[in-house]
Amino acid sequence: CYLVKYQKMSADEATQKVRKERPGSIQSYPQEEIIFRFEKFLKR
Repeated sequence: CYLVKYQKMSADEATQKVRKERPGSIQSYPQEEIIFRFEKFLKR
């Protein structure tokens, strides 16, 4: 969520970056979904 809010990345970009830098992170659908929901919340 930090990358989405402060680095102005999309949820998709942030998810890809975290997975590249820290393999094994963001493993489940609920973990991924919260990032997309957070991005949507910020855009309101």
